[in-house]
Amino acid sequence: FRDIGAGNIKCYSLKDDINYNPITYKSGCIFVTYSSLVARNKNKTRFEQLLDWLGSEFDGPILFDESHKAKNLSNDGKSGSKIGQNVYNL
Repeated sequence: FRDIGAGNIKCYSLKDDINYNPITYKSGCIFVTYSSLVARNKNKTRFEQLLDWLGSEFDGPILFDESHKAKNLSNDGKSGSKIGQNVYNL
């Protein structure tokens, strides 16, 4: 982000949070891998953790790199890979 003049935006990763705790960051950027969108522990999925953080009033961009990893997604979002379905639902 620094290279594009946005070095003031904080960046976070969920990979080290093995307990899937509520995300407490009020703003910033969260990096999430496609495989983590379907990861789960005994109580929650990463997808649910991310949705909780975004909230129902979220108004901002969601960017996907290497979107071919959300493969086999149908237009209605009801069939395809679990990753594809979660990308559609975001």
